[in-house]
Amino acid sequence: MKTTILIGAMTLALAGCADPAREEVRQADYGERWPLRAPVAVVGCSPPDLRYLEVDGTRYGINGPALRAGFPEAGQARKDGTPGPLADFIERAGALCGR
Repeated sequence: MKTTILIGAMTLALAGCADPAREEVRQADYGERWPLRAPVAVVGCSPPDLRYLEVDGTRYGINGPALRAGFPEAGQARKDGTPGPLADFIERAGALCGR
């Protein structure tokens, strides 16, 4: 009985970790404004306010809460490696979480 309860609790906890909001973004949609080294990325939001950009399988923080949670800085995913905000992606991630 204890094992069943433990498995059920773990399942609920893991279900809560899934990102409800993810959206693929492509270089073709941005043209010359595309700042990333890869032609495709994923913008995501994990409630309540972790916003990230996933490039080549690595999640990068694009807002303060994500960076404080330990995500690497998104400047590492840029074509030229320069740090700085990626405003359009931050806004898209926020919209996915309803903010």
